[in-house]
Amino acid sequence: MSLVITAAPAIEPVTLAEAKAHLRVDHGDEDALIASLVVTSRLHIEAALGLALVTQSWTESFDAWPAGREIELSLRPVRSVESVRVATTPSTVTTLAQSDFTLDGSAAGSRIVWSNSAARPAPGVAAKGIEIAFTAGYGSAAADVPAPIR
Repeated sequence: MSLVITAAPAIEPVTLAEAKAHLRVDHGDEDALIASLVVTSRLHIEAALGLALVTQSWTESFDAWPAGREIELSLRPVRSVESVRVATTPSTVTTLAQSDFTLDGSAAGSRIVWSNSAARPAPGVAAKGIEIAFTAGYGSAAADVPAPIR
């Protein structure tokens, strides 16, 4: 399994002005440092909690299908699944129909549940034969992020 960001968040959950107010800094001498600390803090919280705070796009790859009808994604909450693609041969990629699965993107754990009738083609490559592109995050605005996390 591998997880790769394809589109970073457009904003941070905490603005530079909010961070400066919290730190009681009223000059601009440390703006670059404080802004970088906001980014670093977001990245740390996201990694530690398995969350995407502000809307961002990711691709997660798997070597094989798990047993059963569901596949758990590494981040939460997942807002949408853009595509599920399977490399059926080294040179052929099949995109599965959106109607073949349902997204359960709740904050408790994000997963894709497959329809009983949907056939999942086996990957024809040894590594990373299944690729899921998705959008995760609480929303596109800082106010969408739960206040205790912000």
